[in-house]
Amino acid sequence: MLLPERWHETLSSEPETRAALQDALGKVASGQSSVESLLQGWGDILTVSGLLRIVSDGNVVEIDAAQAAAAHNVEAARPALTKKEPGEKKPEIKAAPPHARLAGELREATGLSAGKLASAFGVSREQYSRWVSGAPISDMRHGQLRYLHTVVADLVRRLGSVSEARVWFQTPLRNGEAPCELLIGRRWSELYRVVTEVPDAAPVVDGVRVALLAPLAEEEDNPQEPEEADGEDSWSPYT
Repeated sequence: MLLPERWHETLSSEPETRAALQDALGKVASGQSSVESLLQGWGDILTVSGLLRIVSDGNVVEIDAAQAAAAHNVEAARPALTKKEPGEKKPEIKAAPPHARLAGELREATGLSAGKLASAFGVSREQYSRWVSGAPISDMRHGQLRYLHTVVADLVRRLGSVSEARVWFQTPLRNGEAPCELLIGRRWSELYRVVTEVPDAAPVVDGVRVALLAPLAEEEDNPQEPEEADGEDSWSPYT
């Protein structure tokens, strides 16, 4: 079980939910319950509540902090979990920083786990999960995140859906490698090139080009770097 830091604080306003989730996690850890039961029983509840996000990557279960949903959507989706007394004020929900949205959308569009995306940036799985939760990020990492998000967003636009993009990332190219290997291996110039080779039905919208331009010449691959937990010496598309 991989839990985000301070996950108890995330559920501090939901003591009954927190206690029930702890009990469920304990049963999985002791073998009394299965991972599948945990995902089926808690995945939808926690995702709808905007508190935590449960994903499964093989035999590993990740529970990541998720961006909070709008207050009225939370109340409408889970009335049984929130019973407010008359006159009680609703807790103020702060807007997540832009990089949290980018990190979350990149994970959703690629279908890759936080651990694999962390490898692409040369950081730890926990660090990437903290970005999704809104923890601070350096300017260099933010630049890299924006670059990859732009490339992947263009892929989703070309293919028409996130589900198609996820399949594309796992489908081997002509050389036998899957695009996800280029992303994880930090061969981003190659990834950019193969994305621009995907057929585009609408590269121009309302007279404005929205498609990424194909590279003019073969670019040198991004340098390979040691995977440092939170180092700041990694390659950046803005340097």
